[in-house]
Amino acid sequence: MDVEFDPTKECEGAKQKLNELCQREKWPKPTYRVEKEIGPAHDRRFICSVQIIIAEGMLFVMGGEKSRAKDAENSAALATIRSLQESKFS
Repeated sequence: MDVEFDPTKECEGAKQKLNELCQREKWPKPTYRVEKEIGPAHDRRFICSVQIIIAEGMLFVMGGEKSRAKDAENSAALATIRSLQESKFS
């Protein structure tokens, strides 16, 4: 798998990278979901998951806790990219 991503940077842009990877590999688009909302309305935190279907089956990955749902989705996308890079799926 050929995905250029700097792991030292925040997960900004990870959703786009994951979408590009899925398109290149001819996998369906990833599905994102808010799994958990934590804290009061004025200080809400989000945890998102991403699910992708790859040749070997379904991959489900949870991201880190973030203050914005968009950032939580990017966190889940980055975790998915890392998982794919470290696994036999790559």
